[in-house]
Amino acid sequence: MVRADWQEDEDGWNQLWALTDDPGQLARELTRLCREQLDRLAAVAGVSTAEMLHRMAATLIPHPEPGHVSLVDLEPKQPSGS
Repeated sequence: MVRADWQEDEDGWNQLWALTDDPGQLARELTRLCREQLDRLAAVAGVSTAEMLHRMAATLIPHPEPGHVSLVDLEPKQPSGS
């Protein structure tokens, strides 16, 4: 599954996922492997695992360009005749 994901083979990934007898157990095992790799990466970077996880999560949070402001009006417009 990891190789299928790495090769961006969505069909292969879906087929492998469908073949598992226990998706929960597979997810736990993949999580364990990810945790091991995260621990190794944190050790190489010289930070704690929690700090490495925090840094990686921060890359997933969108950060607008400085000075860029977007306003979204969440209030529905009332017809002028109401």
